[in-house]
Amino acid sequence: MVRTLCILALCSTLAACGATSITPLVGEDKEVLQLLEADPLDDPSSSALAAARRLHQALIQSDMELAWALLATETRETLNALGKPMGMSGRELMDASSVPAAGGSLRKVNFATLLIGPRAIGLSEEKARGSEAVTPGGAQATVRVECADGSSHTRTFSRDDTGWKLSLTTLAAPQ
Repeated sequence: MVRTLCILALCSTLAACGATSITPLVGEDKEVLQLLEADPLDDPSSSALAAARRLHQALIQSDMELAWALLATETRETLNALGKPMGMSGRELMDASSVPAAGGSLRKVNFATLLIGPRAIGLSEEKARGSEAVTPGGAQATVRVECADGSSHTRTFSRDDTGWKLSLTTLAAPQ
């Protein structure tokens, strides 16, 4: 009798565990998304907000190849200039998660914090100036970044032939 109650309690506990779910991967075919009844993943070519989300996710997951692809030429040049005194390219700095420090050394940094913002918890389209403006260099859009400490700031994204990319000409001092 005690054995039966123990087995029944174990089965009840296991039944209360969370259900297994299947999450589609980035780049899955449309058919897989339909089969899983999942929303399509953000496509960086569709909007600046989608590009910001993908960039933030890539930086958090240390997918520096994707993150580098989502940086505009200006941002890449800024990172390259940052690494030049150390003889490193911007991409090498990102791969090492480091920036030059005093005395010719490298200091570890979180590039999600450096490029997107400190502990970003929300991204939204900035509507104040219009979500998209056409400039002589192409289309630009502004994304508002909400941080865990209650602060917020904006990031500018520019559109080129391959989609929306983060466009920074200066970087905040890493902390």
